Amino acid sequence: MFSKLWEILQAPLQYSRAHQVKLAFGVLISALVVLRIILIVYRLCFHPLSKYPGPKWWGASDLFWLWRTNVRGTYTREAPALQRKYGNIVRLGPDRLMVDGSIAWTQIFSLSVKFHRMDEFSKVPNQLFPGDYKTIVAAPKDEHRRMRRQLNHAFSDAALKEQEDIIGLYVGKLIDQLERMAEAGEAADITTWLNYTTFDIIGDLTFAESFHNLEDSSFHPYMSGFFRAIRGFAYSRMILAKPHLTPFFLVFVGWREIWTAISTMLENLKLGDAKVKARMAMGPEPKEGRRDFMTYMMRETRDGQPGFSEHDIIKNSGLLIGAGSETTASAVSGFFFFAGMSPEKLKPLVEEVRSTYKSESEINLVNTQHLPYLRACIEETLRVYPTVVEIPPRQSPGSMLEGNWVPRGTLLHVNQLATMRNPNSFVDPENWCPERWLPKTHPLYTPCFEADNKAAFKPFSYGPRDCAGKNLAYSEMRLMISKILYGLDFELVPGQERWYADKHVWSVWENKPLNTSYLADGVVCGSSGGEHDQLDRLNYDRPDYDSNHNALRNQHPAAGQTFGEYVVGN
Repeated sequence: MFSKLWEILQAPLQYSRAHQVKLAFGVLISALVVLRIILIVYRLCFHPLSKYPGPKWWGASDLFWLWRTNVRGTYTREAPALQRKYGNIVRLGPDRLMVDGSIAWTQIFSLSVKFHRMDEFSKVPNQLFPGDYKTIVAAPKDEHRRMRRQLNHAFSDAALKEQEDIIGLYVGKLIDQLERMAEAGEAADITTWLNYTTFDIIGDLTFAESFHNLEDSSFHPYMSGFFRAIRGFAYSRMILAKPHLTPFFLVFVGWREIWTAISTMLENLKLGDAKVKARMAMGPEPKEGRRDFMTYMMRETRDGQPGFSEHDIIKNSGLLIGAGSETTASAVSGFFFFAGMSPEKLKPLVEEVRSTYKSESEINLVNTQHLPYLRACIEETLRVYPTVVEIPPRQSPGSMLEGNWVPRGTLLHVNQLATMRNPNSFVDPENWCPERWLPKTHPLYTPCFEADNKAAFKPFSYGPRDCAGKNLAYSEMRLMISKILYGLDFELVPGQERWYADKHVWSVWENKPLNTSYLADGVVCGSSGGEHDQLDRLNYDRPDYDSNHNALRNQHPAAGQTFGEYVVGN
């Protein structure tokens, strides 16, 4: 028997060199195929995460999720349906789970989570963009704490008060441009104009100089490259995750497309570095008494050490520009879309704003906090259209989650759209319903929304790594919406109905035009009439406007109290 086996093993040696190479190559390929089959069977049937439900073949390879997320940009559209089909924890890949926020916020993101002598599920390097672990978004725990402590001063209430005039300056320029287009009868792509505004604001707050988008009515080169660079970051994530598939990636997507996106990303990084160095050359304060974000980054700590090194500043400044501009503009664009699609729900907001203020100059960052229907509209927009859709994943250290063991190294994702549209957490989750956020004392309060699990609503993430600039974002949103609605009526231009439904997501929502038309309200702008005259002359094409309008007034607690006085007082 052994002699026959020996003959079989020696047989290939009798072949020619070419046949031997072919045979060796065939054996190698066969072995790799067998090993791959064994690995797939293990991942699908015996892997510790095989007990979690999800699309069957996604558990075999990360490729399915990576392609939808970084190339096609369709994963976010699919996430709510996946969660409804498979439950609050869905397997997305061999070592990857999507976890509903109602679970993740307290069991993964919370500061109170303690396990294995660690106090957080760690961030995963290079998940948002290459080198993100050197920024506040994904730095290790101690580095993050140091950076966050320094930046908190830049986003404090005191700093926000100092920044109000700067924010108001650019919002005023936005209003001027919209009024000009209203008078000329021109439609406006509100998404573009909001991006002009937020990028100018964040440029001034970071570099002590705007990007001059509003003045030029066009994007600064850094801004125009920003949106293209987002795709570059997505393609980079795909290549870093599956480098051996790069040739196929180049063929299916197109090497020109990939090269353009990635080269734009690299060029934008250079432009950003130049802006940072120019600002740093001015010193901590660009001029006496003026403080911007860079002031706080360059400021020394209590023990006399630099708050941020030059490298820290360069890496984090680009992040501040992107996070502090595009996301806010995207949220306000979302408001104009959903409000424009629901004029009956927009009407109470217009009434609230115009009855509260006697002139546009009265509107500011502080008093807009006291408009409950405005707050409700913003919160509901962030629920149905969260601007940071995919929270950067956390990594399990080996821990229990919902009573089941999750192995060390498992990537845990929260998709905000799936969480915010989960019917187990929100009543009527697919519709834009601002009244779900109103207090019981409000005339439009709707009891059915008491069943909502409001604790699942964390649009700026949760825990010690939540968004440091959330108060600035809320303030800008309130101010822009209030000032626009105070003096202008608007409607969506026909053909915008699928603006939301057709969007793709590459970390953030695809930047698509939202065309709107505006009409300057002659009564509010420059009118000397009384407040009730202003309200009665609002132009809304709704048959039930008069009855609803009078009903709201009749619910005022005090005789003669205006609607604006009512909402501010309550």
